[in-house]
Amino acid sequence: MFTFAATPVMYVGLLVLFAWCTLWSAVELIRSTTPQHGVSNALHLVMSVVMLAMVPRSTYAALSAVVPVGVQAGFFLLAALWFVALAVRTAGPGRGHFIGHALMFAAMTWHLVGMMVKMAQMAGHGMGEHAAPGMTGSVDVIAWVGLPFMAALAWMGCASLVAWVRPVAGQVPTVRQTTLASVHAADHHRPPVAAEASCHDPRPVGSAAERAHHAMGAAMNLGMFWMSVGLVTPLLPFLAVLHA
Repeated sequence: MFTFAATPVMYVGLLVLFAWCTLWSAVELIRSTTPQHGVSNALHLVMSVVMLAMVPRSTYAALSAVVPVGVQAGFFLLAALWFVALAVRTAGPGRGHFIGHALMFAAMTWHLVGMMVKMAQMAGHGMGEHAAPGMTGSVDVIAWVGLPFMAALAWMGCASLVAWVRPVAGQVPTVRQTTLASVHAADHHRPPVAAEASCHDPRPVGSAAERAHHAMGAAMNLGMFWMSVGLVTPLLPFLAVLHA
């Protein structure tokens, strides 16, 4: 939770990133063609909306009054398990897609639990010195647990960013060319190559929809990393520079 007065760059930057995630998640949900795609994209939309609401302090306070933070954490834990189940059911390269989403939702769960610990620490300031050591220890545990999540978010965010801006080698095949290739394969008794499992239908590499998907992945992962730096600064104090 942030304010423009305290962290103007972070406040505006996170609003822009999560607004884009919300917009494109809604587009993906509308375009869903299977129940699995629909559930997955609905989960992405919910997380985008919650992260967008988390930026302004007043907005998230209102949301938490209706849906407690613990309930939110439980929801995102179940969402992470949904993607774990999809990863277990999926063979081949598509498994990595779902593992990445499972990590992202698990990181969201960790972030919310960390917020609850920090809020308890702030509330306990009036309890006196005897409460401080245990609370400090809890904050340190949250920071240690969060290190793998932060590393995963940074890696996935940078990978999506590279995929978004990377030029496409050669011409992107048209729908007609793709169809003809499938017919040609069928004529030679070879089935068309199966589409990689994901949260959406197959898309030509370099298409606008594919690039928008990668842009959302970069915004989601890097935005969550940026939003979560305060939880790991007890171990990595240099990250405090990102609170600007």
